[in-house]
Amino acid sequence: MIYIVGVIITFFLAFILLSKSNKTNADKVLFFWLIGIGINLSLYYLIFSEKYWQYPYLLGFSLPLPLIHGPFLYLIQVASFYSIKNKAEV
Repeated sequence: MIYIVGVIITFFLAFILLSKSNKTNADKVLFFWLIGIGINLSLYYLIFSEKYWQYPYLLGFSLPLPLIHGPFLYLIQVASFYSIKNKAEV
């Protein structure tokens, strides 16, 4: 049950971020990261509830998804740093 709540909150935050005006590059990276987290939680819920036998083609897709969190963390830090650096130069 708590996984479903996490998925709903993740996609809700992604929707709020998508509807925001004046998005920076860090906001765009955060949006894609939230979508990745939502997909990861959804697939984990399928495994936890043992419904993944109904979707066998998703078995190999769910294993490498936790590995995307590190690169997304790096990209959001780089995007935040360059947006702060560009504001300081102006």
